[in-house]
Amino acid sequence: YASGVNQYVADHPGELNELFDGQLPDPWMPWDSMLAWDYVAHAEPMESEVTNLHAFDALVGQGYTSLEAATKLNPTVVYDDLGATVKQDDVPLATQRAMTEYDHQHPTFGGLKPNYTIAPHMSHAWAVSGDLTQTGEALLSGNPRQQITAPSFWCEIHIVGKTIDARGITIPGALGFFVGFTPYVAWTNTGASGDLSDLYRLNNSFLGAEEYWFDGQVEQMACADQVVRVKGEEPIHSRVCNTGIGPNVTPILDAALPGEQYALSALPFVDRGRDTIHGQVGMMRAKSLKQFTDAIEGWRTPKANMIFATADNHIGYWYLGAVPTRSELSPLAGYMAQNGSASQYQWVEILPHDLRPHVIDPADGYVFNGNNLAAGSWYPIMNGSVSGGGETLRSARLREMLDMADDDGVITADEARDFLLDRTVPAYRDIMRAALQHRDWAGGVGFSSTARAAVDTLERWYQGGAVMAPDQPGYALAHWFSWKFRPANAGNLTHVYGEGEAGLAAFARHLRLT
Repeated sequence: YASGVNQYVADHPGELNELFDGQLPDPWMPWDSMLAWDYVAHAEPMESEVTNLHAFDALVGQGYTSLEAATKLNPTVVYDDLGATVKQDDVPLATQRAMTEYDHQHPTFGGLKPNYTIAPHMSHAWAVSGDLTQTGEALLSGNPRQQITAPSFWCEIHIVGKTIDARGITIPGALGFFVGFTPYVAWTNTGASGDLSDLYRLNNSFLGAEEYWFDGQVEQMACADQVVRVKGEEPIHSRVCNTGIGPNVTPILDAALPGEQYALSALPFVDRGRDTIHGQVGMMRAKSLKQFTDAIEGWRTPKANMIFATADNHIGYWYLGAVPTRSELSPLAGYMAQNGSASQYQWVEILPHDLRPHVIDPADGYVFNGNNLAAGSWYPIMNGSVSGGGETLRSARLREMLDMADDDGVITADEARDFLLDRTVPAYRDIMRAALQHRDWAGGVGFSSTARAAVDTLERWYQGGAVMAPDQPGYALAHWFSWKFRPANAGNLTHVYGEGEAGLAAFARHLRLT
């Protein structure tokens, strides 16, 4: 691949993208393709982990024990089980038992898990088995949504070799596919939730700026001066330091206190010797369902919800990404920065592939994901990585459309096209229905004059199907519906249904069903 890139540059020096400004780039190297993939998979250090650690320190300073402080800060997570991709009934009992046993073997600090309650315009992907299609073959649809950029975020490539014939979209310069297909299998992804990185506060007491204590020994950071040349401006000088845990990210953490140093534990800085390209090549070579599901174990980053369909009529979902199993000595791991002074607080291992949320050939005959919750509250491994949430506005509509299509017996080509072009947001529609009912049945008691005027104006939009399209009457006003379901505008409802899109979707579903 690298040789082909370099040959093209040599043969077409005057046809390169204008952003090169007439300059020939340095030769492309094999590791550049790996770095191109890592560019979109890199972990951002979370400022909140620093502030949460400071809150924990303050409680301990007030006399609370570590367990008492962790319990006091333990976040409440709302699970909307009806909004999950993987249903418990579709997971074999043996797999469920293995998940529970793993959870018992790797407990969280003090046995704490997030407090959770069961609650009554995104990328999306779906697949249906051949039993529900006109052709009798499995059908896959992927619609990853990114802002339009120039140059494009995606590029399409076709890779052909002795054991590979694969085509799809990828990151410019990378070899693996985010969405791809071979003669045997097709796959697509949506962005996944979950925290696959941790900040660690280093112990540098009485040491130099580039030293830290680890397991009772003084360790030296590996530091280097870097220069970034900027056209027409002065070069940017920076000093980059790495620790045994990961890079020192203190300079980009506004919440760090004077004297504090933080290292970021995340892929690819840990789990060395593994790279997503290994899994990607296996995916391209797979000739059976087992070969494919074995290969996706090698997908290390970024975290993703993969939907796939095979030529022999299998469909499935798998949560992708190297999920860390955190130390039981680390309080609220994934929620606040951890102790970086000893190996006993570091990640224990990477969660085994077959214990991550997944399903093959679900009973409904279809599977989908629109950036929604991977698995509900039945999933026992709540280690700060894969937990909490529910439906998104897009997944709610996918579920609705697939249920309706399933009722008809088969999904037609026209219905598949309609899924792609659909612009209905169920939450907005259902809230509007409730508002109209309140106006008509209760006289709009409690509505301000502005709210009453808005409901009157949006009635035609609702009657037209509640479609978010500019040619619909009332669309300009409907466009201002807010999906920010927060305590400031939803009050105590967020304690029941959760916050954000998931909370709004759960609340709207409750309105629809009642």
